[in-house]
Amino acid sequence: LAAPQVLTPPNHVVGSALGDMDGDGDLDWMISSFGGGKWTLVMKPAEGGMDLDFSALAWQLPIGAPIPVSNIKLKGKLAGNEIVVPEFEADAMEGKVNGTLKVSWGNTIRLESELSVSKLQADQLIGSLTKDIAIRGRIDGNFTLASEAPSLENLLAAPRSSGKFRVGEGSISNVDLVAVMQSDAAGQ
Repeated sequence: LAAPQVLTPPNHVVGSALGDMDGDGDLDWMISSFGGGKWTLVMKPAEGGMDLDFSALAWQLPIGAPIPVSNIKLKGKLAGNEIVVPEFEADAMEGKVNGTLKVSWGNTIRLESELSVSKLQADQLIGSLTKDIAIRGRIDGNFTLASEAPSLENLLAAPRSSGKFRVGEGSISNVDLVAVMQSDAAGQ
């Protein structure tokens, strides 16, 4: 077993990584801390791939809408061209988010997630997505989210989401309710 090696991150990332490689140059384990200690990733070899343990504090999604996350913890597995997270927990927008996550890549990058949200501040969530609709109150609900793109930078440029939710203790404005009521899904 060799002494741990300090791995240097790319120039545009401020952080550090500590890892150990076996005699064949294969990674035995790695601990990374980036963004001034705001997030940590631990990777360990496991049967069929690498176990991942990720946590972050006072973090913002690195791509897509600038959704603030107070705290997130996830454990998953990297195997081949796929990351599978069977369950994660997050505190965000004064509420809770639980879910699953699957990311795969090849010719395109694909993301799939099942989300359950509880007591999220609606104005923070909707405000990070659009300025055209104003929603105040707390959101509870379940959603599926899917997206596919040729590059990571564009992965959340046009995600597809569906689900059921409830806004309590609040209000909705700038929404065309006539169009909603005339849609095929009205009343479901």
